[in-house]
Amino acid sequence: AIDNFEQYCELVWQSIRKVLPSGKVKLVGHSYGAMITFALACRHAEDVETIDLYCPVASPRLAPRLIVSTVRLARRLHLPLAPLIRLFKQPVIIDVVTRFMLRPEWSNGVKQRIIAMRRHEASYYSVGMFEIMGQALEFRSAMKYSHCIVPARICYATDDNVAGKRDARWYEQHLETSRLQKTYGGHLGVVAEPKRLAKIFDGL
Repeated sequence: AIDNFEQYCELVWQSIRKVLPSGKVKLVGHSYGAMITFALACRHAEDVETIDLYCPVASPRLAPRLIVSTVRLARRLHLPLAPLIRLFKQPVIIDVVTRFMLRPEWSNGVKQRIIAMRRHEASYYSVGMFEIMGQALEFRSAMKYSHCIVPARICYATDDNVAGKRDARWYEQHLETSRLQKTYGGHLGVVAEPKRLAKIFDGL
């Protein structure tokens, strides 16, 4: 079992070092992954060359917070979690959430690709995954006094519906060197328009 956010971060770092046993690494974090990227850069600054953050979450908005809190509450009440996870995995629920995150100007092909991706992603939903997401709720308190010296590039979407409005600024305030750029496309922009977003990062 993973007891806290810091423990999970160290497990991720160990996994990285199994693939790349030595040398500096460049880390990229999207969404909740930005939390892990930032934490690793703080703890292993001598081994991290740069970090890129897209739609970084520091304090999740109400909807994702409620989902995680529901799982936590069910656990505290000793309710069976399997039926709840099965409910979250239902295609109709996944599609409703996904369509809420889509932009109208994206082509039908892009929209269908994202919907298919989200359905596939949902097939991996598990109690353990939601427990890991729950660790994200501790991020701001765990990293409150952190200061990262690793150079960072941050791109955030003004129409994001997962990351909070001030999340990107939180990261900027805890970084010694950072370049910040706002864009549009919401949380799924990185999936819908990867080339456009790559150009934004290249220009930072």
